[in-house]
Amino acid sequence: MDHQPYGHRSYTGVAADVVGQAAGQAAGNARQWKQLPPEQGGHQVDLDDWMHLIDDDTLMNRFEIRKFGIRFADITITFRRRG
Repeated sequence: MDHQPYGHRSYTGVAADVVGQAAGQAAGNARQWKQLPPEQGGHQVDLDDWMHLIDDDTLMNRFEIRKFGIRFADITITFRRRG
């Protein structure tokens, strides 16, 4: 994802596999990305993506996918660095 800062702890970003832009916020060890409304770039589904840095070796990624207000998926993935 290519992202640009705007404001305090806020970002916008684009990715090749995402339609339109996303808006992100940072707070402590957490980051949140949400797609912007259709009038600001369009989207096929609504994504709410949270990333939490648990420790130096562990990242938990939780995201929810909705369309027309209906939740289709709620997924949690944990990444651990081998060392």
